[in-house]
Amino acid sequence: MIRCVVTSAIRHGFRRIFVLNGHGGNTGLAAIPGINDGVYRWRQLSSRSPIGVIGDTSTANAEKGEKLLAANSADVAEALVNDRLWSEPI
Repeated sequence: MIRCVVTSAIRHGFRRIFVLNGHGGNTGLAAIPGINDGVYRWRQLSSRSPIGVIGDTSTANAEKGEKLLAANSADVAEALVNDRLWSEPI
């Protein structure tokens, strides 16, 4: 589905496309050595967790969630205006 959306955007003239993964568990994948630090290789969850769960949700609360969202939003905004994001090879 993502490929179809991106392909459609390219057909309509977009040349800079940023896909933001909103699933936090997918960010603990291994960065590819020698490649842009923001590029991750997908790995099976079972290679990181024998029971299919990462972390302890019992420690979560609304305040922590708000702080995490604010920090992530700021980081994404900073990345989007950084010319290196769009010029570095991946």
